[in-house]
Amino acid sequence: MSKKPLLPKSKAGRILLLIYALLGLVLATMITITLVWSASVITKYENNSDTIDKSFLTIGELKKSISHREVALLRHLCATDSLSKIAEENIINAERAENTKRLDYLRSLLSDSLGYALYDTLEMYRAENMLAREKLLAISWAHDAEKAIHYHNEIQQKTYENLQNSVSSLSDHIVRDRKAKATALQSNAFALSYTVVALALVVIALLIALGFAIKFTNMHADRMVHRSDLYRKAINQSMIVTVTDSKGRITDSNEQMLKLMGYSKEEVVGKNPRMFKSGHHDKEFYKNLWTTVLAGNVWKGEMLNRVKNGGIVWLDTTIIPFRDEMGKIEEMFVLRQDISARKMAEDELILTNRDLEKRVEERTADLLITSQKLDAIHQDLVSSVNYAKRIQDAVLDSSLEVTEVFPNSFVFAKSHSVLSGDFVWCATIGDLQIIAAVDCTGHGIPGALMSVLGKEILDLVILESELASAGEMLLEMDEQLINRLQIKSRDLIINDGMDVALCIVDQKNGTFQYAGAYRPLITVDNAGISTYYKGSSFSIGGGSSRHDKTFETITIPITPDLMFYIGSDGFQDQFGGTEDKKFGKARLTALLSSISSLPIKQQQAGAKEAFINWQGKATQTDDVLLVGIRL
Repeated sequence: MSKKPLLPKSKAGRILLLIYALLGLVLATMITITLVWSASVITKYENNSDTIDKSFLTIGELKKSISHREVALLRHLCATDSLSKIAEENIINAERAENTKRLDYLRSLLSDSLGYALYDTLEMYRAENMLAREKLLAISWAHDAEKAIHYHNEIQQKTYENLQNSVSSLSDHIVRDRKAKATALQSNAFALSYTVVALALVVIALLIALGFAIKFTNMHADRMVHRSDLYRKAINQSMIVTVTDSKGRITDSNEQMLKLMGYSKEEVVGKNPRMFKSGHHDKEFYKNLWTTVLAGNVWKGEMLNRVKNGGIVWLDTTIIPFRDEMGKIEEMFVLRQDISARKMAEDELILTNRDLEKRVEERTADLLITSQKLDAIHQDLVSSVNYAKRIQDAVLDSSLEVTEVFPNSFVFAKSHSVLSGDFVWCATIGDLQIIAAVDCTGHGIPGALMSVLGKEILDLVILESELASAGEMLLEMDEQLINRLQIKSRDLIINDGMDVALCIVDQKNGTFQYAGAYRPLITVDNAGISTYYKGSSFSIGGGSSRHDKTFETITIPITPDLMFYIGSDGFQDQFGGTEDKKFGKARLTALLSSISSLPIKQQQAGAKEAFINWQGKATQTDDVLLVGIRL
């Protein structure tokens, strides 16, 4: 089992450990300062105690001096002569001066330790001592020893009591001061103890937290190392890896690189990767590579390298520079993938594209020739269609005939192509005025051919037969068209036909007949009231036999200023408007009702404008034919 490191591996963990070490040093310094301060306070207290003890010794000496020496001196004074008395007086004065010095020393001791608490008592003792000595000297001069001794004892007792009271007072003061200072020191000691305990607990908590932080940091570092090992293993297994120093010299490479290039590890370590150059890339290529890498950026590109046996391989290469703490590049990590197969496929694709381009050029040239031929054919066809249009107009353009038969009428026609499958047929037979609006199957050339056939059938049926009703005329037209179109040749059967609205006006009798083959009639009286006549649901022709069809003849009385309208389905089937819908039957009926009272020319203009506005930019759906007649 491997030992875990005592110090964290990561930089963050080491910084955290340093911070906690500094915190512990600061804490230890604070504890040391507190202990030194406490020791100084205790030492000062002990010094004060020594001073008090010295004061007691001085007071004892004074007491002893007064008690013994002065009694002996007084007795000696009373027994000596004048001359000796003078000498003894000097001795007493000398003793008094010594005692005064002792009192001054005592006062200085007490003032240093307790201030001037006993200053008044000492001064009183000094004064009494001097008066008493003066009085004792006077008594001794009178040779009254007993009186002097009695007075001395009285003074001694009084002085002793004063000193005893002073000493008691001083002792009480010292005891109180010692208790107060002891209490303060005890409180400070307790506070210091609590502080030390609290700081110790904080230090323990911080150390525990530091331990967990180091543990988690090490765990994270272990995970990162493990993950890095997995990444390295995956890269080594899937890619070609080379490591170089800052000069580009190879320091390491994986087995895949050695296997692909055909070298041993000893042959490449310490060498420059230029040993793999194939000569395919120019100097600018390598200049861009080194400029990018030395700037600390990742370079990626495709390189053609030469292997040991002289062959070449295409490698998709990524160079990753790594910097040291000073920001200098210390090594480069080179990842490669073999893309030779892809490059071969690309080359083949390029060749294939070139071949296709050549074929396309050849085919384009052929198409150009064909297009030119088609253009020539198209021009011929356009010329033919335009010529056919002139023929159709010459044969079917009956606008002048309509105005000749019905002076108060208009025709609005708009073909889908050059040629049209819609046309108007009209004629006058005796007192009858006949008009038909025909919509042939399809438009363009098929519609135009059918329109020519339709005109021929109308001429045959109406002009050459003696049929009396409009319905019979439509039925005969149907028979004629079917017979002409149903030319059976192998499997070919033509089922084309036409829709017709046929009107026969009898001004003499004040009526007109209407019969419709899938085309309606719309009438509008002078009050603007419109009537819609649907007509039959059969077309002319269309492959159906005659016995399946009937065309009803409707007789309508002619009223003053009556307008009637017939035409093809191109108007109502036109898509347009804001919603791209058909114009519709209802909208057409409403339009005709709105313009029916206008003069004929204005009606034609109004119908044309309505159609163009509705169509807009939409493509025209079919040929358009609308005929309006006022009776």
